Amino acid sequence: MCAQWFDDPQTDPQPLAVRLRNDTADVVYLPRLPYCSTIPHPFEIHALDQAPDGFWPPPGCDNTCEQRMENGCIFCGPCPIGPMIRLEPAGVYTGTWDRRIFVPSMPPAECFPDGSCPDGPCNVNRNAWPGAYRATGLFLVQPQICQDDPAACTCTPNADGWCETMAVGDGEPPVTVEVEFDLPAADVVDVPYTGAP
Repeated sequence: MCAQWFDDPQTDPQPLAVRLRNDTADVVYLPRLPYCSTIPHPFEIHALDQAPDGFWPPPGCDNTCEQRMENGCIFCGPCPIGPMIRLEPAGVYTGTWDRRIFVPSMPPAECFPDGSCPDGPCNVNRNAWPGAYRATGLFLVQPQICQDDPAACTCTPNADGWCETMAVGDGEPPVTVEVEFDLPAADVVDVPYTGAP
């Protein structure tokens, strides 16, 4: 009965490229998401059909439903936040999505025989299915830390027009840009920042 909440076997499709573009004449910054278990790219993916709550990247410091069934829960402190990325005008930062989606689920208590996990939902790791998705890019326009310490936010951009700063944009409200796309048709998703609303 509990096998329906096991993770899908990992397939090895071509990762989908998500390109965050700065289509303005001003420098913007990309925050790093505080996740322990994956590369902290500054974008999120959400499924729009079949499982409307499906999301990526996974929450940091957490086991999937299957992992909880086998190993119990894990408990750890907050995940660190990486430094911001500086994105120059006309710059493009390319991240990748491994086409995995985490679906919130609620297996019955008998699936967790050791009783180490509190009641509540857990996530099932699924291979992305054909259908509609949304990529959400996160952009910081004028982070306070860059106003307080401009040197912390300077770096030498690479050929794509971005570089990693020493500053962490923790707590700054990002501007979000949403782009919808379909699988399996999409290979690349462009998320352009065109200016603050």
